[in-house]
Amino acid sequence: MERQREWRSNSLTQELADRGHEVTRWCSSFHHSTKSISSDGDQVEVVDNYQQRYLRSSPYRRNVGLGRLLNHSQLALRFRQIAKTLPEPDVIQVSNVPISLAHAGVAYAVKRSIPVVVDIRDLWPDVYVDFVPDSLALLRAPLLNVLKSCSFQLKWLVRNASALTALTDDYLAWALDIASRSRGPLDSVIPMSHPMPSLQAHVSKDRLATRIGLNDRDVVATYVGNLGYQSDFDTLLASARQLAVEQPQLKIVIAGTGPRETELRGKVSDLQNVIFSGWLDGQDLAALLTRSQIGLVIYNPVQNYLKNIPNKYPEYLAYGLAIVCGLGGKMGQLTNDYGTGVTYQSGNVRQLTEALIHLTNASVRSRARDAARTLHLESFESRRIIKHHADHIELIANLRTAR
Repeated sequence: MERQREWRSNSLTQELADRGHEVTRWCSSFHHSTKSISSDGDQVEVVDNYQQRYLRSSPYRRNVGLGRLLNHSQLALRFRQIAKTLPEPDVIQVSNVPISLAHAGVAYAVKRSIPVVVDIRDLWPDVYVDFVPDSLALLRAPLLNVLKSCSFQLKWLVRNASALTALTDDYLAWALDIASRSRGPLDSVIPMSHPMPSLQAHVSKDRLATRIGLNDRDVVATYVGNLGYQSDFDTLLASARQLAVEQPQLKIVIAGTGPRETELRGKVSDLQNVIFSGWLDGQDLAALLTRSQIGLVIYNPVQNYLKNIPNKYPEYLAYGLAIVCGLGGKMGQLTNDYGTGVTYQSGNVRQLTEALIHLTNASVRSRARDAARTLHLESFESRRIIKHHADHIELIANLRTAR
């Protein structure tokens, strides 16, 4: 299978392999974002100069449910069964989610005295508190305490990790608190990153624009991601209805699929300024972002996003998009401090509308886009960050080889 996107894990894998290391990347045969099967069962594939091992697991349709829990349990089981038949590595890195697979990886490493790095990419299980409705807000704090006290696997794996890495300082502090220890010399913050766009994206942007119904005069504000419950689409679509009257040349493109797609399409089926492109990847997604001028950060204001800088933010910056951000926290602070765009209060339709109208001014938008490119180069450019990440993994691997 052709690797179409430069995610954190495969970029790190490629960098380590390019340095001459024998690298194996483990992943599920089921693709979470598209809810599709990536591989026919347990398979080993050579990708460039490293191995990619697919673990057989059953599909699921809902992001929260028994089907997903079963899938994660199967991943952990298949890892334990297969890993013990293979040569031992010098170092292991696991993401903290899914927790069952992370626990299996750390347990394998501890049993064999292999250094293991746990990469904190999600505030699990705290994220479940975000599903508690506002009417029951008083239950959030006690529920969070119960979840943390029951998270035996999480406590065990962060306490037994040789090192912790995390996307932000807040994420690292969260994991260290669970591990009941202070930050050590091997713990590190390694942010999400994104490479510079390829020239090919400029070649194909016009073809894609024609296909999805954009013209040269349109100012394009784009959302890329899952069409689920983590983002505030209701405010965005209500703003689109205002913009259809006040700034009809501003088009909102929503790229992705998810459980709310049919509902969201229905809400604005009468509007000409909202375009659902469906799932885009590879050159099509690059072409859309190259054609866009504004990137929409519309996550709901929950701790998992307030304390985080997920991959979408540096991806928008890499393409020089002016940011419209409905959050405080890390992303809102960067947007304001660096002048990369405009922030608005989450849920405030009028503020979002005014933010987008403000960025239809070409000179205002140009300054924000220049600032976005500068911030990307300074803080989120892949080559530098992945090099640092690989250096860090090599350092920890030497803990074993030096013995």
